[in-house]
Amino acid sequence: MRKVMLVDDEVLALDYLKNILDWEAHGYQIVGTAVNGRKAMELYGKTTPEIVISDIKMAGMDGLELARRLKEKDPDVIVIFLSAYRDFEYAQQGIRYGVSNYLLKHELSPETLLEELRKIDRRLDFTSKRKKLYQTYFVNQLLYDRPAGERLDVEGAEEPLMLFLVHKRSCFRSGEFTKADWVPAETRVMEELPQMEAEGLVYVADVPVTPDNWVVLCRLERVSSVQVSEDRVKQWAETLIARLHDASGAWFNAVCSRHIDIHDVSRVFRQMTGQIQRAFFWTPNTACFLSAVPEEKPALWREALRKLERALYDEAAEPGKSVRELLETLREEQNIKECQALLLSLNGLLQEVAGKTGLELKPSVCASMDEVIRCYEEQLEMLHDYLSSQEKKNYSRVVAEAVAYIRRNYKKELNLEILGAEFHMNGVYLGQIFKKEVGLTVLKYQTALRMDEAKRLLREENCTVAEAARRVGYQTSQYFSQVFARSTGKKPQEYRKRKS
Repeated sequence: MRKVMLVDDEVLALDYLKNILDWEAHGYQIVGTAVNGRKAMELYGKTTPEIVISDIKMAGMDGLELARRLKEKDPDVIVIFLSAYRDFEYAQQGIRYGVSNYLLKHELSPETLLEELRKIDRRLDFTSKRKKLYQTYFVNQLLYDRPAGERLDVEGAEEPLMLFLVHKRSCFRSGEFTKADWVPAETRVMEELPQMEAEGLVYVADVPVTPDNWVVLCRLERVSSVQVSEDRVKQWAETLIARLHDASGAWFNAVCSRHIDIHDVSRVFRQMTGQIQRAFFWTPNTACFLSAVPEEKPALWREALRKLERALYDEAAEPGKSVRELLETLREEQNIKECQALLLSLNGLLQEVAGKTGLELKPSVCASMDEVIRCYEEQLEMLHDYLSSQEKKNYSRVVAEAVAYIRRNYKKELNLEILGAEFHMNGVYLGQIFKKEVGLTVLKYQTALRMDEAKRLLREENCTVAEAARRVGYQTSQYFSQVFARSTGKKPQEYRKRKS
């Protein structure tokens, strides 16, 4: 008997659900009913139903919140929503929480409900079978490297096997690789793997082994030739990857074994986990067969990084071209550890140089090596162009750094004493050489920056005068208006009106 719980805040609707079917005659047992989500959660802990049929809109805890909490307790519990037409978009949100389906109340009949329950039966049977296989095969064989083949309760386990490692690609975010966890939409694809029979494959088991890796084990049938079967297997893996990509928009790769027997699984799995670490260098959404993984050799990029830093300050240099060549070398070698170390150092260099110039670098999120190369090429060229233009102004180093500091902090209170403390020198002297090289006093230079930003705010963002004053660092709009009028010849209200 499948255990079922019914939830609806309307007593008449709840009675209708209880009597719509001869539940036990069809193999189901109503283990409880609840009139709201809170009581349903209490009842769930005592009865642990496999299926929960719930109204979507209820006072207090609604159906969405109930589904979310149920899935936290047991990801395999099946939740069906009952909804009205007006709740259609609301019901669709339940997909995020793994809700199985939603049924329209006014169309609900014994036939439609029974049809849905039969679909769920097949899914639960499938899930139950897989759980058994996980416990016997993967926990012993893959994770603990213990022989478990003799306990694998699958017909034909002695036949040739194939192992797939499906990998959700990491993202590169501002200097670091971040692993991407599987989301519910992707998990559902894995729970309903594409048909294998046409490719001569028979499902054996699958399991998520890490937050970003999922293993699928199959056995082979009707093997006419090794070449034909391997082509079909690769095609099946790419079909799976395409479905995963369609489900979430994320990128995936897969490594496929060649024909192995039950005793090879643990060894092959370890080889796959070594090879999949290099997936960031591969073409996204592709599958490949397992190959020998060469030993990673230390890359000699540290001196290249120092040359790259010097190139930023050399007007004749081409730092964008240099970084492309450096990263292309690492891509060719597929040395992921050295690549991670280089990119972290490279990001630190960019942030340090950008900090001195006052430029802001946008956070980079890259999903492929091509995007990483393009991102750093553009950022280095932008910094190089800026530094070259500053060099042409013949600023001394201390004045150039003071200019950059003021550009970063013009919204704050600044004076010669503050600048002197920042640069560890006499503030009055710094002010003198600043005016000599820049042509403006520190105060006038800061005011010019504030006025440029204020004009932009009034012109492009249609800010009020008070808001513009606050955002460029003035405590009162009255004083800001006076300074603005002296600087531009117009009151900010007039400027804003003219530009609107």
